[in-house]
Amino acid sequence: MTSALACHDCGARCDDLSNIDPAGLDLPDDGDVSVCAYCACIAIYTGNGLDRRPPTPTELQRLENDPNVRHVVKVLRSPINTLRGTR
Repeated sequence: MTSALACHDCGARCDDLSNIDPAGLDLPDDGDVSVCAYCACIAIYTGNGLDRRPPTPTELQRLENDPNVRHVVKVLRSPINTLRGTR
């Protein structure tokens, strides 16, 4: 079992946050998106801004069509794939 601060896909511990909105200096809000830096898996923040859950199928479809989310996932997947020897 993984904790709420671990990626629901790869199990990596989430030990830092960054915000793509330069004005956003607070903790994430309920419903904000998280992308794992280790596997580029998408998650949704819940409650207090520190817990995360997998997106529902509807949320995942919407997020995969969002150009900002697609860009972040692409940027993260490139070095991940290089390290794993995949494309």
